Amino acid sequence: MVESAFASKLTLDDAPSDQIVRQKLTGHTGVVNSIQISSNVPFTNHPVYLSASDDGSTRIWDSRTNKGIVLLKGVAENEVSEVTTAKWSVDGGLVVSAQGNMLNFFDVRQPSLILKSLSVQDQSTVPPTLNTDDINDVSI
Repeated sequence: MVESAFASKLTLDDAPSDQIVRQKLTGHTGVVNSIQISSNVPFTNHPVYLSASDDGSTRIWDSRTNKGIVLLKGVAENEVSEVTTAKWSVDGGLVVSAQGNMLNFFDVRQPSLILKSLSVQDQSTVPPTLNTDDINDVSI
């Protein structure tokens, strides 16, 4: 399976043979920055997609219906900061998203609950070799 993002729609290309099938997932209002697939999440027995967008949201999509099933927001409603990436934990129960210079941790069984948000804001605690620019990737 090949994933690609263009504008605010995700296009998923599934090419197991000579035929290419395209599915569009509509829901983000900004550019989609990353997408990840997981077959190991606690609330379903089929694959789901995880996407991060410039609209300030992270979404979980049902692979069977191509509909958004969970919306994760890590900042206040009136503040939009792009989500550069989002990743699943190995057991599929946790999502970590990078939003600006913050990391947001979500328990997908209770998606409205932000477990923790960490930020690199205090320049005095940051070694001079590190930068407080936006976080571009995470690994868990």
